[in-house]
Amino acid sequence: MNKTLLLCALALGGTTLCQAAAATEYGTILSKTPAYTQVAVPETQCVNQPVALQPPPSGGGALVGALVGGGLGNAVGAGAGRAAATAVGALAGAVVGNNVEAGSTPPVMASVPQCRTLTRYDNRLVGYDVVYEYNGQRYNARLPNDPGERIALSITPAVTQPPPPLPYAATAVVPGRVVGYAAAPVVYAAPPWVYAPPVYWGPPVGVNIGFGWWGGRGYRGHWR
Repeated sequence: MNKTLLLCALALGGTTLCQAAAATEYGTILSKTPAYTQVAVPETQCVNQPVALQPPPSGGGALVGALVGGGLGNAVGAGAGRAAATAVGALAGAVVGNNVEAGSTPPVMASVPQCRTLTRYDNRLVGYDVVYEYNGQRYNARLPNDPGERIALSITPAVTQPPPPLPYAATAVVPGRVVGYAAAPVVYAAPPWVYAPPVYWGPPVGVNIGFGWWGGRGYRGHWR
């Protein structure tokens, strides 16, 4: 009976790849090669870059400018317009003073991180491609773990079902030709009749040739 090799490979204590083992036997590992696959892994890389930053004004220049501008507006204005001139002078002086302070303050150097996303590829181990020998035959398989020196196999008998019988005058299709099968005819022959002619029996006939003897079968003859 033929046997079918199921790839229920146990790498000597590894994980079973299939179930329903009828009988466990072992094959000899001839070679094994690690199998890898590339996996995309995104990652973020950041680099600190030196950047010159302008510090914000402290507000002292705006204050000084407001005082100076307000004084000038007050001096220029007269009567009821003096208050308005003072306010306008203070506002203009604050703006000018703030700009003067900002322009006179040196920039400050600072490190600012600049980041970008990159994709790298890693080689990830997915198993082992092994060549093993069993019962004089070589087989290939991929196992999730290192099998060691032997591989456990599950052997189950393969039952071959006979083909169904062909009906009368059925046609079997074979690639390249068509063959017809027909049952042989059956001839029934009647037994021959033999007619025999009738057989008649009579008493024996005596013959006298003239020598004085007479008689027949069943009678004793004598001379006359």
